[in-house]
Amino acid sequence: MAGSGDPFDFTFLFIQAERDNSRVVVISPGGVTLLDQVVNQGENVMVSGIEAGTVVEATDGGTGDPRDIQAGLLTSRGGTWDARFFTLRPDSHLGNDYVLPAPSMQFPIGEYGGRGADTSVYVHAFQDNTEVNIETASGSQAVILDEGEVFRFAMPRLPRDQSTGPYGARVYTSDAAHRIRVLAAGDDNVTTVDTDADDLDWGYEALDVGLLSNEYHLPFAPANPLHISPVGDDTTVLIDFNHDGVADHSVTLDRLETAMVFPPPFIETLTGARVFSNKDFAVVWGQDNSENTPGERQVNLGEEADPPALDLGYTVLPPVFVEGLLNLTQTALPAALPGEGGISTFAVVVAAAETPVHNIDLIGNLPTGWEYVPDSTSVSRSDTGLEAYG
Repeated sequence: MAGSGDPFDFTFLFIQAERDNSRVVVISPGGVTLLDQVVNQGENVMVSGIEAGTVVEATDGGTGDPRDIQAGLLTSRGGTWDARFFTLRPDSHLGNDYVLPAPSMQFPIGEYGGRGADTSVYVHAFQDNTEVNIETASGSQAVILDEGEVFRFAMPRLPRDQSTGPYGARVYTSDAAHRIRVLAAGDDNVTTVDTDADDLDWGYEALDVGLLSNEYHLPFAPANPLHISPVGDDTTVLIDFNHDGVADHSVTLDRLETAMVFPPPFIETLTGARVFSNKDFAVVWGQDNSENTPGERQVNLGEEADPPALDLGYTVLPPVFVEGLLNLTQTALPAALPGEGGISTFAVVVAAAETPVHNIDLIGNLPTGWEYVPDSTSVSRSDTGLEAYG
């Protein structure tokens, strides 16, 4: 994505290997090899001056088999303070349909002249003749991109002193086979003359709707709010701030609407919170770009707060991000028994994502006071049918 606008004037790509003897190759859009190096587990390498369309690949240094790596992009326009961090997802996780929850914002009138703080979106195409549709509450537009081209647009602007409204966006391609990568840069100031004004600098990479979920958990989220937007209408999102099983806050949103949810008073952090709903939604944690002075607003809770905003943000991933290689589920029928006596049948299902399951040792420990009914176990195989087990 680098090279597509001011937030990407300076770019630094960081790559880390999962296993020893991993050969990492970085190739520019013009076919120039920028890096060809073998690294070991946990080691990382850095390449600067990365441009949109750069390819990063990793293989075993001996066999040439594919190797897993992780990569992140650090970008800047070179101001006094200006840095954005993007955790890059592998190509296999890219899609063609994205919900964007972080709107553009405005400074208070007394700060920087009340100027706008655009959250700009950068859409990168991987195939020629990719028709990209951009939908907001105020209308839609379509652009045609060829392979390697990048299109920028600004998110709808959230008015001052508001935290909820029709300020989200959805970006999708007309052809589902045409994948795109979507990055968002908070307060990117492409149209701002003052190069030192971009003091609300953060960004995130959007998740395709096929990877979104109806439940998220916050591993680290101090001070800054959540930005939430649903996939469909009438989506009620609940937030359990302290993860005690009781929802402390809720908001109901329609598609293309967004909400900023702030940490509760005196706790001042969303770390450990559970965010869940009856439908899928997108959520990112990131700076409130409507206020630069120390002290995040707490509009939705009617409280003033103390912690300063942090120039940080990230895409919150769902608990189950990809399909598991091996799944194990257990049910009981009936699920409840009287105080004494009664029989319950437990069913355990072992399933793999794409391959048959072989050589499984399944051991179940009964709770105290339970007894196993002799010769009551049976095994049902998908290939050979039901077998008695004893």
